[in-house]
Amino acid sequence: MRDIVVFSGNAHRQLAEHICQYLSVPLSQSTINRFSNDCIQVQLNANCREADVFLIQPLVPPVQDHLMELLQMLDAAHRLPVRRPLFPTTVMHGRIKKMRLVFLLQGDWWQI
Repeated sequence: MRDIVVFSGNAHRQLAEHICQYLSVPLSQSTINRFSNDCIQVQLNANCREADVFLIQPLVPPVQDHLMELLQMLDAAHRLPVRRPLFPTTVMHGRIKKMRLVFLLQGDWWQI
């Protein structure tokens, strides 16, 4: 199997562990901190050089929090020298009537 690195957000870490167990690869460490003003900081704590990076983060309630984690993990992984570019694929459960997001990285995402 090629070199792959798998990260998980806080939405469903158990799902990521089962996927990694099935693929026989370790789940890489990531640090997700939430500050008192609801800002989120994400760090990917693994060597991803020239590897295929996979991010597992289902968008389940609270969707806005999990989506911001996913966007910040994508931004962190996008800045790494990975083998292939990242194209996010997500599955959303349920409907979202109203969602307010602040896209600090909006200019970068239109280039992906």
